[in-house]
Amino acid sequence: IELKNEINETEAALNEQQKNLKSLLNISPFYIIKVENTNFNYIDPNQVSLVSLLEKAHELRPDIKREQQQTLFYEKSLIYEKSQRIPDITLSASYDQYGGVWKDFIGFGISFDLPFLNRNQGNIKAAKINIEQNKLIALQLQNIAEHEITEAFYNYSRTYKFYEEIENNDLLTELDEMLGIYTKNFLNRNISMLEYLDFMESYKSNKQIVLLSRKNMYNSFVEFQYAVGTEINK
Repeated sequence: IELKNEINETEAALNEQQKNLKSLLNISPFYIIKVENTNFNYIDPNQVSLVSLLEKAHELRPDIKREQQQTLFYEKSLIYEKSQRIPDITLSASYDQYGGVWKDFIGFGISFDLPFLNRNQGNIKAAKINIEQNKLIALQLQNIAEHEITEAFYNYSRTYKFYEEIENNDLLTELDEMLGIYTKNFLNRNISMLEYLDFMESYKSNKQIVLLSRKNMYNSFVEFQYAVGTEINK
C-alpha cells in the first residue's frame, strides 16, 4: 500500500510537469510527452576552464548584451545631440517673371539659426550621464554574472563528484543482487517478514539516494549552462 501510494504521488507530479511543459510549448492537452533518449550529455568539471567561460559569458549572456547595446544607443544619441549644436542651413531659390521691378527675376537665399542662446547643452549632458550610468550597470551585471557562473560551477562540481562516487561504488551492484536473494529467502520462509521489510526499507532508501544524486547532478549542470548562456562541451 505504501509503495502504491508513492507511485500515485509520483504520477501526479509527472502529470503536473506534463501540464507545465505542454503549456510552455502551447500544444494540445491531449498530447502525451515521452522521453525517448535518456542519455544526458554532461562533462567532467575538471575538463572545464572556468576562466574562459567567464570571458565567454560577456558575449553570450543576454542581460549583459542588452546593456552593451543600450550603452551603444546612448553613445549614438550623444553624437546626435552634439550635431544639434550646429545650426541647420536652409538654401532657397525663387523665380519671378513679371512680379517685380526686373523682368525674369532669379533669387537665391540662405538662412540658419543663431546658436548663441541654444547650444543643446542640456540634452548633451543628459546623454553623457546616460552613457556613464549604463556603463556602471553593465559592469555590475558582469560582476553578478561572474559570481553566478562561479557558484553554478562549484555546485555542479560538488554534485558531479558525489554522483561519480555513488556510481563507482560496488555496494550498489551488490545491493541489487541482495534484493533477489532476500526475496527468494522470504518466499522460502527462510527469513521473517520483519527482516524482509527492514531490508526493503534500506534498499529503497539507497535507491532514492542514487536517483536523487543523478537528478541533482543533471539539474546543476543545466543551471551551470544557463548561467554561462550556452551549451558547455569538452
